[in-house]
Formats: sequence, C-alpha cells, structure tokens
Amino acid sequence: MPVKLQKILIIRSSSIGDILLTTPLLRLLRRQFPRAEIAMVIKKQFTELVRTNPNINYLITFDSTRGLKELVRIRREIKKQHFDAIIDVHKNFRSYYLRAFQKAQIYSFKKYRIKRFLLVRFGWNFYKNIIPVYKRYIDSVKELGIQDDEQGLEFFPDKSVCESTMEILAGQGFHPKNSTIALAPGAGFANKRWPWDYFAAVAQKLAAEQNAEVLLLGGKDDATITQQIAGKCGKQVTDVAGKLDLMQTACALAACQLIITNDTGLMHLANALKIKTVAIFGPTTRELGFFPDERISTVIENNTLTCRPCTHIGSNKCPQKHFKCMKDIRPEDVYNIVIKNLK
Repeated sequence: MPVKLQKILIIRSSSIGDILLTTPLLRLLRRQFPRAEIAMVIKKQFTELVRTNPNINYLITFDSTRGLKELVRIRREIKKQHFDAIIDVHKNFRSYYLRAFQKAQIYSFKKYRIKRFLLVRFGWNFYKNIIPVYKRYIDSVKELGIQDDEQGLEFFPDKSVCESTMEILAGQGFHPKNSTIALAPGAGFANKRWPWDYFAAVAQKLAAEQNAEVLLLGGKDDATITQQIAGKCGKQVTDVAGKLDLMQTACALAACQLIITNDTGLMHLANALKIKTVAIFGPTTRELGFFPDERISTVIENNTLTCRPCTHIGSNKCPQKHFKCMKDIRPEDVYNIVIKNLK
C-alpha cells in the first residue's frame, strides 16, 4: 500500500554544494507527494540556494553563530510542525539533535564512513559501485517508491535579480557574448585549489586566442586569489568575486557558456544551471561521491598518483609535500579541453 505523507522535513543545513545536491531529492519528493508540505532546515546564509525552488513550501532557517540556544529553538519549531517524515541528509551532531525524539518517521543516507576511511587512510578501495552523493540522498527514501529520474541538479534563478545583476556586470565592463567563460579558482581548502597562476595562464590564452570574455567568480574568501589573477591578466578578465551574493552569482554564471572550476560549490551550481563544466580535482576522487554530472562535465585529474585520495573533504597542505595532484595538471591541458568543450 503506497505511503501517504502530508508533511515532510529535509535537514541539510550547509554548504553550497551539499544543498544543491538535495535538489533532485526535493523534485522527486514533490512528484511523489504533490499535495504534501515540504520544508527544509538550512543555515540562513544559504537560503538563496533554495528560496526560489518550487518544490519547497517553506524554510526553517537558523543562525549557527548563536550556538545551542538556536538549536533548541529550531528543535521546538520542528516539534510544533508535527512532521510525518524527517529526512536527514546531513547526519552530523546538529541533525541528530534536531531529529531526536521526534514522532516522525526518520530517514537518513549512507555515508560509507568505513569504506571512506580505508580508502583515504590506507588506499584500500572497497567501493564496488560508485554512487554519487545526490543518489545516496535519493536512496534514503527508496522505500517510499522514489527512484532517480536522471535529470540531475537544478536551480531556479530569480529573474528580477538576474536583470539587476546584468546591469552590475555591465558597469564592471563585462558584456556576455558567444565565448563567455567563468573561472572559479577558489575552494574551501588549499589543496583543492589549482594554482592561481595556472588559472591566469588559461584566462590569458582564452582572451588572446578565442576573444573570450572571462569572468572571475567566488566568495569573499576567494577574492585574494581572483585579484592575483586579475592583476596578471588586466582588462582581459572581469573580477566580481566577493561582490555578488549567491543569487547574483548564479545569474552571472547563467550568462556563461562554460566554467573552469575547482571542486567547490560553484561547480555544483554550474551543474544545476546546466552549464558546461571543466572541473579540476586534486586530493579527492570519484569514489567519494562529489564528481560533477559527466553528461555536461569533464573532470581533469592526475591518475598517475597512488597517494590520491589523501582526504575526503580537503586539507590545507599536501601530506606528501609535492602537490603533484594539482601542479602536474598543466594550463595547456586544461585549455585544450576547454576548447574541445566549446566546439
């Protein structure tokens, strides 16, 4: 007998990529339960990622800087809502606390912690099947009759914000055309960042040989890197890293034909917008579940190294002190793949 749910809660409070990886699950839940109320617990700084998503009725936002008091408040709010089902696709201390002793049916996904530990720590690969993280989210509710529709991630830009964003970009001297390339040279951890001067070399070559418009994207933490690239490239690039919010960044990215990116949240945002992606992976590998959609993406990685993966989320230094996973990927290699994708 089919399960009927009236109120569903998804817990995924951060970060950019992880939240975007929930969008197939949200779409499938809405399709399976068209009349249900679907809510999501999320950190307030990430609300723009799902604010316009038609598959969500409302958000329960929280300020993580307020500590335990804020968690207590959110837990009380969840209890008042009397959800039929709580789907925990975060599985950390906060999510366990929020779902504990709730009367709802609890669903959660597999993190494969033991397999991950053995792969990262000893290089022992026990992954018989490589399941992307977004599919693991979907598998958490397969008993509800939900199956992947293979449509991938999605994002819904705010049209009015996109109009004003184009005006902002025009004021910066950026005018989208046939060859408009975005660069996302930042990442949360240092060893997930391809060298900035490599990015600069590709940007210069694209501008000189392809007459491409190059747009540097990222958050405030990435601005130091993008400023170095812009300083080397001059008027050949437009640097708006740290100057746009999440929705504005999505609008800017939607105006591009392709993005060159590290393993970061903007890579997943590009996938959600169906933008062609050239992704550079260093310390992490496909088994960990965060590779982009291969239908619109090309992953560049150094497969000659036995020390990969050395981490599952990244770190701030290379354990082997050579950083070959990134340094051995040359600018000309990336440039050639970009040209192939543009054609």
